[in-house]
Amino acid sequence: MWQSWANLSHPRGILGYLGTREVVQDYDAIRTALGYEKTHFLGVSYGSYRAAQYAATFPERVGHFVLDAVVPHGLSIEEQVKYDIIAVNRGLDRADAFCQNNDTCYWHHAGRGSVQAAWSTLLARAANGTLAACDTPVNCTSFIPEWALQATLAGLLGGQPDFPQLLELLAVTYMGNGTALASSSPLTLDQVWSLPIICQDRSKTSLGQSTAWEGVLTFCEY
Repeated sequence: MWQSWANLSHPRGILGYLGTREVVQDYDAIRTALGYEKTHFLGVSYGSYRAAQYAATFPERVGHFVLDAVVPHGLSIEEQVKYDIIAVNRGLDRADAFCQNNDTCYWHHAGRGSVQAAWSTLLARAANGTLAACDTPVNCTSFIPEWALQATLAGLLGGQPDFPQLLELLAVTYMGNGTALASSSPLTLDQVWSLPIICQDRSKTSLGQSTAWEGVLTFCEY
């Protein structure tokens, strides 16, 4: 999938030379075209990264900037992965706390930590290839891979998580019906369209490669 982005970019291969530094040039070109003296920016998550880069590049053109969930410059691949894991684990802890205070939750009477324990069981099934993606494990030939299960959980815990929905999905999957999680795409359109730029930024800052598409592929493999 990663390589297809480079192949389909126009002119062919230009994607390997684009990152946030180039994106902010586009932002300023839009400002010029609209006739504005200043740029006002709402940046959330990776949008804050672009806002900071714009401010560093065009400080005299900064208007009102509002940033949330700031992504710092210079974050290494290892640090990003570590913080992502911490965030997902914290989200799972919150889901468990919600469950213990909601008697409709499948694990409500199982005690604190029961949601995390159930998640570990699901991960183990996915890792050994036995987490059925069917409505019943009997004669099922389709299985949820471990990476897809992890990506789906991360997506469900992002933003403002719907804990009742999350816990219901985990419960029915735990009881043998994996169709709900299997049909939940681990990557949404909002996540996918930004990945090439994110990967290219990391290939430049973390991998020490200026324009090599191989650096992008290396990061995305994480």
